[in-house]
Amino acid sequence: MRCAAESRRLVESNAANVGRKVDIDKIDNFSEVTLGLGATFLMTLVIWLFLLPFFDVAGMSWIKSWESSSDHITLAQFKTRMAASLSPDPLTAFEEMDRDQDGKIVQPEFLFAVKKFRPPINGTALGKYCFEGLDEDGNGYLVAQEFLRALNHPSFFYTTTTTTPTPPETMPVPVPSPPPPVVAPAPPPPAAPQGTVMLRTPPPQWKAEAVAGNAMSMQDFMSRMGSANNGAPEEAFKLVDLDGDQFAARAEFINGAGHLQQPVTTQEADAIFQKLDINKDHVLEYQVFLNAFNQRAYVQPGSPQPQGLPWSPAKQSALGEIGVSTPPITLAEFTSRMFAVKPEGVFEALDTDKDREISELEMIRGGQAFAPPLTEVEAKYVHKGLDINQDSRIVMPELVDTLKFGHFFPTVAQAEAAHNR
Repeated sequence: MRCAAESRRLVESNAANVGRKVDIDKIDNFSEVTLGLGATFLMTLVIWLFLLPFFDVAGMSWIKSWESSSDHITLAQFKTRMAASLSPDPLTAFEEMDRDQDGKIVQPEFLFAVKKFRPPINGTALGKYCFEGLDEDGNGYLVAQEFLRALNHPSFFYTTTTTTPTPPETMPVPVPSPPPPVVAPAPPPPAAPQGTVMLRTPPPQWKAEAVAGNAMSMQDFMSRMGSANNGAPEEAFKLVDLDGDQFAARAEFINGAGHLQQPVTTQEADAIFQKLDINKDHVLEYQVFLNAFNQRAYVQPGSPQPQGLPWSPAKQSALGEIGVSTPPITLAEFTSRMFAVKPEGVFEALDTDKDREISELEMIRGGQAFAPPLTEVEAKYVHKGLDINQDSRIVMPELVDTLKFGHFFPTVAQAEAAHNR
């Protein structure tokens, strides 16, 4: 019995030792794995710390290039994204981007809007680049005309990149020059009459009587017209009546005379104009030209003047406001771009807000639908030429009566006569 009990005790003792040996093996294996992972982590950390300076120099510039690459977007890509998310009409898109409807887009409004483009412009740097590229005058906001004009440029920053100033560090140091000799100031030139359009490069001032006295003869002037000299007087007058409204303003006449088959100089053309402008209203009527053309001589100021249509100064005023010396478009050209659409249909298409009036902004926007589209200058001129009563609004009768009259800027009397035909 004692032997059996002792044997049983030895067996149980060995079994307990075997279990403990198994647990120790597991612990050893776990420790080896932990130490291996720790060593790997430490080695990775050392390598990372060793390579970090190189990554900061080479890698960070690569990461920053993601942001800097945003300034490579082109204006064409911007317009494509805008048209894909907003209205394809640039003016309507402007109104959608103008969140507070105050007539201008500030930078926060712009950045908010471009984030909705497809694909969006998410980068702040990219959005600012586009905004500053469209902000021609750099005043921090966009107005409708500025926005439309910038979209017609070939690239962002078009006005600034084409006139880049010399950097300050490369500008030459000005050398003081000796004071100029004291000269008695010349008398100021006579003020231009109300409504007169001055030439971009005005001729030198001279006495009108002396210049007119030295003018070439009417016969010599007509010989400069080439084949038009032997044709109908209407064709000859068209050479100086550039918009075909039966009136030639001074700048218009000088410009046309400078493009004759045998060009006339500015001084010569002005002298001829003064000879023909017998009533001194700075406008040459067709009837006066016709009389001189038939007589091959200038009409004397004391002789009876032929009766023609009264002249409206609105055309001269419009040319001055737009900043051009010659009409940019004629009514015939405007009509041809309507593609035989009836005046009612044209008016309805231009009157986008349906208030039965066409504003200048509506004319600029609607002019994009013509073929070819109206430029901003052409649209402004057309609007002023159709606005008979000069109230900055065009109503349906004004459009119809002007088309019947056949030329822009009819007077009220001329429009009434055309209406009663």
